[in-house]
Amino acid sequence: MSPEPFEDGFTVETLAESFSGKKAPVKALLLEQSIACGLGNLYADESLFLAGIHPEKPGSELSISEVAQLHLSIKDALSAAYGVYDRAREKDWPNPPTAMMTWSHPRDIKASCPNCGTKMTTIRVRARGTYFCSKCQV
Repeated sequence: MSPEPFEDGFTVETLAESFSGKKAPVKALLLEQSIACGLGNLYADESLFLAGIHPEKPGSELSISEVAQLHLSIKDALSAAYGVYDRAREKDWPNPPTAMMTWSHPRDIKASCPNCGTKMTTIRVRARGTYFCSKCQV
């Protein structure tokens, strides 16, 4: 297993090394516990959106600057989620807990991208539902 995103061992260099030589889509690679331990489907989408990376881009084609941006975006996405996690245990927390969704992009194909206004797109990457902006994520 790889280090968790907030451990010292999770660096830009180790992430880049994990993608090296891998032709699989970066979204699929992010879901492998050997690359990004604990990163689930929704946070993989969010991280890729924040980094501006298309989910089907082969891991081996990511530049070091893209890997650095993705590394930062993974931490940002998870930090936002951790920021509201404890609130989910509060007695008056909404049910369902929609307020716990910390996404910066909508997970709805009827919605528009908050950055450019393009309608969100959904595809399947290794059988996992994937939401992204076809204009912002290249």
